[in-house]
Amino acid sequence: MYAPSARQRRWGELEGWRIVAALGIVAIHVWQQVWGHHAGRPPVYHLMPYLQSLDLFVDLFFVVSGLVLTYPFVRALLDDPAGPAPSGFRGFLVQRFLRVAPVYYFVVVVVWSSRNFGFRTADWTDLVEHLTFTQWLDPKRIFYTIGPAWSVAVEFWMLPLIPLLFFAARPLARRLRRRGARAAVASVLPLLLVAVRVAFKAAGKAVWKVPYTEHAFWYSMPSKLDDFAIGMLLALLVALAGARRLPWAAGAVCRLAGAGGLAFIVAHRFHGSPVRYLTRFDDFEVACHPLAAVALGVLVLPALIGRRRGLVNRVVGARPLVAAGAFTYALYLVHEPLLQPLTSIGLLSTGASLATMARNWALVLPVALAAAVVMYLLIEWPMLRIRAAYDRSTGRSRDYYAHLADVVVTREGPLLSRARPARFEGQGRPEPDPVEVVLP
Repeated sequence: MYAPSARQRRWGELEGWRIVAALGIVAIHVWQQVWGHHAGRPPVYHLMPYLQSLDLFVDLFFVVSGLVLTYPFVRALLDDPAGPAPSGFRGFLVQRFLRVAPVYYFVVVVVWSSRNFGFRTADWTDLVEHLTFTQWLDPKRIFYTIGPAWSVAVEFWMLPLIPLLFFAARPLARRLRRRGARAAVASVLPLLLVAVRVAFKAAGKAVWKVPYTEHAFWYSMPSKLDDFAIGMLLALLVALAGARRLPWAAGAVCRLAGAGGLAFIVAHRFHGSPVRYLTRFDDFEVACHPLAAVALGVLVLPALIGRRRGLVNRVVGARPLVAAGAFTYALYLVHEPLLQPLTSIGLLSTGASLATMARNWALVLPVALAAAVVMYLLIEWPMLRIRAAYDRSTGRSRDYYAHLADVVVTREGPLLSRARPARFEGQGRPEPDPVEVVLP
């Protein structure tokens, strides 16, 4: 519908990675659903540690969000701190709310209503927590209604950090002439977030002795600040690079380092032992998610500042994957609520073979993707158009028909008056001559 910018074309691989991550999350939840209905040992027991490591894809969502949303702010901070802000604080939050909330609220209300009946017997606390994006604070209900929605709620409360980074660093950045000095100022908040997360989880593990079953602690916003901050630092690195591009060899090294880092994390996380997975929670388990976020950031870096398209970019950034990336958010929200009804009507098998698992994935994915496409077309796409009607700097509705306020009705018909030319000042348009306006 719109001609993509050069940055959108170059960053198309990120959309491909988002749909790859969503497919991985679908796979792990199908695996966990079958595991929950399987007596005794879980199916494909020997692959259990590796299948469970698909949860590292959630870290990629945080990194990509931090990167994409922060980039316009840090670029303005480095190149023109005295210029206009990419978005006002209120405008940014309104824009993000209109992007995140509509389809989220739709899925939450539909799923909650299908599981709660009666005014007195319904779990209203669960509904209120999900509608206010606060279910991650409740140890009991953090995974209620829509399990994966905890990450959406956590990210929602991280969003104010992005304009805070810009507006807090802007006064000092204006006084600095060197671009590198402004970059150092812009890095303070992301590094502080990483430090807060490290201290929070270290205290939880070593001081407070929080068990790994306390999900409201280990899946809370403070526990995921580092993933988001790594995305912010990645945005700063891309903005600092400017027009400079990584040589092909350096890009290949980044790809290998990122993939190798992920392989090391998965192999070392449970040492290939299902028993170790069931009794996990050592220091490496606490540190594996930020390490995975760093490895994922290094893996996608050539897509952002690479000199030319390599094999990974051509595969992950292929048009089908990039197009499917538009449905990632709806797919992420809708797939898990579909698992229970599909299991109840007997479509999901509880067999223990890898072939059975593959059949389950092949069954769930088309159903979930079809539902995601429908929600995108009926909810997300219309809301994207509505969101465009709000000004980023103020968060208020744009007045696209300001000229109609200058209409003067005469006996000859409505005329556009010269009486108030100030309405056209600063808009890059010459003051109009009186013309006849056809009113509907």
